[in-house]
Amino acid sequence: MKALRTALMIALPLVASMGTVTQDAYAATCDGISCSGTIRELFVYTDGSSLAAEVRLDTDAAPTGTNCSLSSGAYWQVGTSKENVIKTLTAAYLAGKKITVREETNTGTCKVSYVAFK
Repeated sequence: MKALRTALMIALPLVASMGTVTQDAYAATCDGISCSGTIRELFVYTDGSSLAAEVRLDTDAAPTGTNCSLSSGAYWQVGTSKENVIKTLTAAYLAGKKITVREETNTGTCKVSYVAFK
């Protein structure tokens, strides 16, 4: 598990730095239940037999109307039941697209309910 996470931590930024991928930076902004911005870091790893992920936007910010806190002060968590969200985040990261992440309510930690491209 740790080897896969390490490999992806190395591979995704390397692929994103290739000439065909552009990263347009947008300052992350948040409202009461979601945040929008570009992805600064994306960690995809296995959690047992399923994929899980953590995503960091270009600004370490959490929604203003909830009590969620970012994991390690910077990361939104994506649970193992959200493999399509992980695929969407990966596509957005590689394309340098602005995204909006919506927080699952009443979780304590900022967990992604869904993600949308901008």
